[in-house]
Amino acid sequence: FPVTIRAIYGDFEDCFHVRVGLFENYNEDDLRGQECIAACDLASVGDTNSITLVFRCEDEKIRMLNYIFIPEETKNKKYELDSIDFPEWVRNGDVIQFTTKSRDDEAIVMKLLEIKQKFKLKSIVFDRWQSEDIVHQLESIGVDCVGFGQGYKDMSYPTKKLEEFVMNGILKHNGNPCFRWQISNIMISRDAADNIKIDKAKSSEKVDGPVSLVTALACGFKQLSWFSKIRGPTSVKRSAFTLENDPRSYEVLGVMGAYMGALMHWFVDVSVRFVSSGVFSGLLPGLLVTYARNHDHPIRDWE
Repeated sequence: FPVTIRAIYGDFEDCFHVRVGLFENYNEDDLRGQECIAACDLASVGDTNSITLVFRCEDEKIRMLNYIFIPEETKNKKYELDSIDFPEWVRNGDVIQFTTKSRDDEAIVMKLLEIKQKFKLKSIVFDRWQSEDIVHQLESIGVDCVGFGQGYKDMSYPTKKLEEFVMNGILKHNGNPCFRWQISNIMISRDAADNIKIDKAKSSEKVDGPVSLVTALACGFKQLSWFSKIRGPTSVKRSAFTLENDPRSYEVLGVMGAYMGALMHWFVDVSVRFVSSGVFSGLLPGLLVTYARNHDHPIRDWE
């Protein structure tokens, strides 16, 4: 996964982005008024912070905008010690400089409110840690915020989908150099169940931009049913945003039927337990699943 991303965004971007088609020359004005999700990855004190916006566009592509923040003192240290060109990125408007020596929550809140004015902001997603003050400020003025974890459970699926979107040319970026640098820093951790996530501890440098991108995609999948069946190019023409029935709904119905059978088996008279075991623990779940598979919406999404 890191090789794929780095080849497209990092050191080999000039070679790959034209062929893969990920880079596009667009800006805020081109996306103004469109529906999006915002995700924030915040530093504890004096490091970079990131807001990433993800747009589901009419041409069946996903486009993103990145807002990366850094305190002035950290900017200077990164340049002096590591030759990371934050001063140039700040001058070009690719990175936003805090006037404070640490994270400026007020500046982040003001940027989010500005974003809310420019776009149809469906949701603002925060890591549950280190975001309490900003969330409180936003909710106090009526802005809805969503808490999200950064463990394997929440991050594995959208991280794998990110790789798929990159490989199939579905994801588009506008060439923010700081974001490209952060992409090149990514290291992936994998658990015993083959779940993956971006590992901040193992990554060579800051990766808050890519983490906020994955978080925005995760919110799209789990909160708004965005991107659920986005697919790469196939030989059969179909919409990239076609939604299909979730097969887990059939399993839920089967389990519910089996549970009903168990209750009947436990509480009815002994003389009919033999019959109840077969009918309610076997036949009833089968009938429920058969019914569900022949109807369009066995379990409907609640919005």
